[in-house]
Amino acid sequence: TWGYRECYDDAVKNLAPYPNAVIIRGTVPETLEQIDTDQISFIGLDMNCAEPEYEAAKQLWPKLVSGGIIVYDDYAYFGYDESHNIHNRFSKEFNVPILTLPTGQGILIKP
Repeated sequence: TWGYRECYDDAVKNLAPYPNAVIIRGTVPETLEQIDTDQISFIGLDMNCAEPEYEAAKQLWPKLVSGGIIVYDDYAYFGYDESHNIHNRFSKEFNVPILTLPTGQGILIKP
């Protein structure tokens, strides 16, 4: 598993000053069903795992408002072909291009 450590308590502590922040513990995309809104304007995908990022984008797409943005963190980095390919698959399925940034990120803007 990517060498990540348990960080739930850190997340709770870091977000404590923000009373509207809701932390949902679990795996993606299963936890996304618990999001209590019908309108999302920004999605940042940086899970370092292509398939859950794809599934998250696909599941959240209907809630993303027109003009809403998805930022793919690992879109155009060398060695992240799987991420690049799966995000391009999403782009083709929904007929929305992805803008590649000099940072290696990709941005998709919902029409």
